[in-house]
Amino acid sequence: MIDKCGKPVCDRYFSSALLYNTDGLFGVKIDSKWGFINNKCIMAIPATFDLVTEFHERFAVVKFGDKFGYIDTTGKPMIASQFDLAMQFSEGLAGVGINKLKGYIGKDGKYLIHPDNYKYIGSFSDGIAFLTDGKGSTFAINKSGKTIFTIDGKILNFSHGLAPIMDKNKLFGYVDKNGKIAIKPQFEYAYPFSEGLALVKSGNKYGYIDLDGNVVISPRYIDATGFVEGMAKVKIDKKWSFQNKKGDVIAPYIFDKALDFCEGMAPVKIEDSWGYINTEGHIAINPKFEAVGNFNHGSAIVKEKSQKIKKTGDTPKKQL
Repeated sequence: MIDKCGKPVCDRYFSSALLYNTDGLFGVKIDSKWGFINNKCIMAIPATFDLVTEFHERFAVVKFGDKFGYIDTTGKPMIASQFDLAMQFSEGLAGVGINKLKGYIGKDGKYLIHPDNYKYIGSFSDGIAFLTDGKGSTFAINKSGKTIFTIDGKILNFSHGLAPIMDKNKLFGYVDKNGKIAIKPQFEYAYPFSEGLALVKSGNKYGYIDLDGNVVISPRYIDATGFVEGMAKVKIDKKWSFQNKKGDVIAPYIFDKALDFCEGMAPVKIEDSWGYINTEGHIAINPKFEAVGNFNHGSAIVKEKSQKIKKTGDTPKKQL
């Protein structure tokens, strides 16, 4: 674990660790069990779990044996391990499943949308989630479980009141919360809005539009991502950099890989080593690590090249 100057916070080593962490807690594996340390590298939640996720809305999914449940940021069991599927909380609800039945619970563990034989359940975003029933039909529901509209084609999550959708011609546009077309299908691909802008693909290049569908950063990248903390990752040729919402690139295209900014620092990889840059595009911590995580309350998990820490594998939110 290091601080934002790259100085070690402690000299403890773990057999594995989550590289994305939140709420000042870091998932770590000690021998065969998972627990959490705080940003001072002190054990905050004992390593007693078979699997953990990062905290979301102050709840983390944990696995005991072959069942999943939830704990809060103190480590207190809030919802007993009883589920075969457990998704992270989003807008106060979490998708869960027992056998083939899936539904949604609140933070008291009670069902708010009762289980049914759904093939797929999605997380709530902007008050709407998408379900696919046993017959393969997909529809949007609100937090009461009421169907708002049905979907004929591919659709992604709502954000800023709009959701990307693909029409019968395989072109992407956006619908509003009533399922009505808000931005006509015209893109090769479209992503959910993030910080007021959405990534779209046109002419085999990526650019950005605003909420009215106006192009604000012309498609010119061979790859790109959405905005986080005012910055987006963009790729030209084989290298990555970052741009702001004006389309200004803040650093040279020298990175082989890059991750999103968090607390003003972004992990970047040059050749086989990871380090961090700041929002001015300057190297803040020299690339020298095999793997790095996001900063979380001023600290980050890193893997030194001599260590044997690995990223976590399957997480409970993955649907089988």
